[in-house]
Amino acid sequence: MLISDTLLERASEEPLAVVVEACTLYIAASKKEIFSSLESESLEIVKFLFYMKKSGALDFEADIPEINSGLVSKDATRDFVGKVLAEVNVILKHDKTLQLEADIDARFTRSIKNSFGYEFTEGDFKELQSLINKLRDLIASCKDLDADHKRRLHKKLEQVQQELHKKVSSLDHIYSLAIEASIVAGKIGENAKPLFEAAKQIMGISWRTHAHSEGLPSSSEAPILGHEPTPKEIE
Repeated sequence: MLISDTLLERASEEPLAVVVEACTLYIAASKKEIFSSLESESLEIVKFLFYMKKSGALDFEADIPEINSGLVSKDATRDFVGKVLAEVNVILKHDKTLQLEADIDARFTRSIKNSFGYEFTEGDFKELQSLINKLRDLIASCKDLDADHKRRLHKKLEQVQQELHKKVSSLDHIYSLAIEASIVAGKIGENAKPLFEAAKQIMGISWRTHAHSEGLPSSSEAPILGHEPTPKEIE
């Protein structure tokens, strides 16, 4: 098999990195003729990328090669894999640039004392990191979420994780993630209660930090999500 179980286990947590590894393995195999025939490996990589896209873990513009009776053209597969790899590398380069900018902003925010920023307590910061990781797992495992919803939530998660530091200049992306997750949970209904609860807790931490920074009582409650014990379904 081209894609090991160990590599596959990381697919939900590190979709872009895993796709790069899988594509690189296939390209290397095709160049060095590691396998006497690439028929099974070509089918495997095409199916893998197809299911990555279907699950919402990855999106790409390249056309998926046609499969006939369990066979797929090796030439078409090489071209397809090369295009997907190029698209993913563009995304990674963009993400790296965003991360660099976020790191620079965070450094200056921490160092220049007069600059305004929202600073989480040590406990809130750790809890927020845990909740975001939990939310990622819930999104990946929720069977009621379609690919579009997963894709939207994953993008917002990535934005938050790129910018998340103990002191941040804006809470916008964190609020946006919590609101989007709560809306999606409301649309799904009772089955998404864990998703709703995670979003509500993220909103609570963000609001608490926001209120403290603006001089409001820390006990002030977030006015957006409200305090429903279970999410309502959207008709």
